[in-house]
Amino acid sequence: MDKEFQLATLYLSDCQRLIAAFRAQRWDVVKWGAAINVGLAAASLSYANSFWPRVALLFFSILVSGAGWYLVKHYTRRLVRTRDRVSNIDDWLATHGADYRPITRDDPQQPTYSEGGYYDREEGRVLPQASATGSIACGRRRGRRG
Repeated sequence: MDKEFQLATLYLSDCQRLIAAFRAQRWDVVKWGAAINVGLAAASLSYANSFWPRVALLFFSILVSGAGWYLVKHYTRRLVRTRDRVSNIDDWLATHGADYRPITRDDPQQPTYSEGGYYDREEGRVLPQASATGSIACGRRRGRRG
């Protein structure tokens, strides 16, 4: 039993590190995607009267947005699976006499994390908004001043 408890706490610690790493990776994707799209939008301003270079920049901006969206969803799926493991470890610890919830005064009926990917839904909205802004700026035509 002692070795199982040590293994469970070691695995719980590993899951906590994985959660932090996945969140950092996800935010890196958001930062790089937004930075590249802002750069593409700035580059499209230099082609005010040219159609095809702006279309190419719009295409690359949409491509960056799509790749960023895919990577954020990928890291979120991995994050949700890791959080599910944490919930399983917490349940195992509680059934084997190592329940920390009375110490932290958490409600034992509430899960450790929200079900599914809803735990970070606010963070998940940032990338599409940042990416769409860059794509719209690349595709927007600047009017001529008379």
